[in-house]
Amino acid sequence: MRKTFRFFLSLLAFTFLQAAAMACPFCSEGLARNSGGFSGGLTMGIVITIFFFLGMIGSLAGFVIYLMIKEGKKSDRRHQLAAQAAAAAASAAETV
Repeated sequence: MRKTFRFFLSLLAFTFLQAAAMACPFCSEGLARNSGGFSGGLTMGIVITIFFFLGMIGSLAGFVIYLMIKEGKKSDRRHQLAAQAAAAAASAAETV
């Protein structure tokens, strides 16, 4: 749990502490005109959009992984119950 938290915290810090956005030519040109900072306007809008898209990709991937883990646990539980039922039926058949 702590390793996962540290990983996501470091990823978050890395994402937000970068001085320039090199994702597209317009971002880097706009940041160069604004002396390397996020001073608003079109450049800030582009940067926010990039962060939003990256956040959505991470959110969707996390949600899909969560659903896969949840269904896997359900499947394991179903297999355990089926094995217990089969064992009970076998022992009941032996006693008859």
